[in-house]
Amino acid sequence: MQLPDVPHERGDIYRKPVATLAMVPINGRLTAGGRKLYNVMGRVAQRQGDVGKRGYQAKLKALLRVLDKGSNEAGIMRRYLTEMMSTRCEWRPLKPGEGLPGEHPDDVSLSEVRIFALLAEVRCFQRGRENWVTWFYPPTIEEQILNPRLYAQINLTTMARLGTHAAVALYELCARYQGSGRTPRKPWGWWVPVLRGHEVTGDREYRKFKSELLKPAIAQINEHTEIEIDLVEYREGAAVVDLQFTVKPKPDFKLDQGDIEPVDLTPVEQALALGIRELDYDVLVDRYGEGPVLRALEIAARQLRQEPGTNALAHLKWVLEGVAGESTRKAARRRTSTPSEVATPVPVPSVPVPDPEQELKREQLRRDFEALPPGQQKQWLLRLRDDVVDKGVATPALLRRIADGDWKSPVVLARLEKYFASHQ
Repeated sequence: MQLPDVPHERGDIYRKPVATLAMVPINGRLTAGGRKLYNVMGRVAQRQGDVGKRGYQAKLKALLRVLDKGSNEAGIMRRYLTEMMSTRCEWRPLKPGEGLPGEHPDDVSLSEVRIFALLAEVRCFQRGRENWVTWFYPPTIEEQILNPRLYAQINLTTMARLGTHAAVALYELCARYQGSGRTPRKPWGWWVPVLRGHEVTGDREYRKFKSELLKPAIAQINEHTEIEIDLVEYREGAAVVDLQFTVKPKPDFKLDQGDIEPVDLTPVEQALALGIRELDYDVLVDRYGEGPVLRALEIAARQLRQEPGTNALAHLKWVLEGVAGESTRKAARRRTSTPSEVATPVPVPSVPVPDPEQELKREQLRRDFEALPPGQQKQWLLRLRDDVVDKGVATPALLRRIADGDWKSPVVLARLEKYFASHQ
């Protein structure tokens, strides 16, 4: 049987059901990449229509065109599909009458039991040289995707340019109200888990939520998408109690009529190469912003090459304290210091100055290894794998990179240089 490919459609507008816009994971966290991919899969399902028991099928390359085309497609897909299968979400209506079928808008108890995994089943397989995936939705979600009564027009091209889960989620919610020009008014605490992509425990400060999440997300949406949004705060006394967003289309914005522009996943891949989970990476981006995290990641990667075995996540957090910006450090001092205390400035981590002679030696080692036949390179990598396992310094990221033959990855190269130099 000939498997269906994903037909090309200019503009790539996904009619996303309104009932699936505000979803809150109750047992995990959604990543920005996972949410984008879920939207692409929904668009594919709409194109293919009712497929019965056969499931929706597509090539991984076709699905991942919204992400970095140069990335390890099978590894990325496995990670995101696992996220979709394991994450159970509570689907929250934006307005009365906009919930899932069977819900009564005034019956809170019924709303609380409407919990689904994003996908019901996934099958990955190979056909020829191509990787394929088949997926199935829970019945209620499938009904919504195929026959949306109310929907938001999500432009997958502009969505692909957004870098955080908060920006993607807020864009989807605001895109729904381009016509009316204003989102529903909700308590500010309602927006927190919806934008963060995970349930939040404990009390949160609105000021912190606004500076860490809302402002960066609004800035991304206004810069990269076809809509312009603004925050409206409602107060009782001095305290902010409710939030709303105004939405208007950009009159001079032109939709990209070509293929979807890929998102650069290189920073995520760099974090994974250092042994840092994508979820932890997303948390840091939520807290500090994308720019400081990218700068800190570059610094940390260089420093960790000098000191293999260091806890990468802890080191990255330490570097971030130094590069996140003076405003972040002042806010932290205000929260932790009394008025009479003088806070000690957080030192900016210094970047080690490489020794020229050592750099030349390492460069020659890399050239020597690259000149080896592929079979010999593989043998060296197998020996390196046994060495790191014996020494107890193996990490899942390191072993995965070695198995993939990705010796140029920083996490592999730091080990390989020393091992190759001492055993050749």
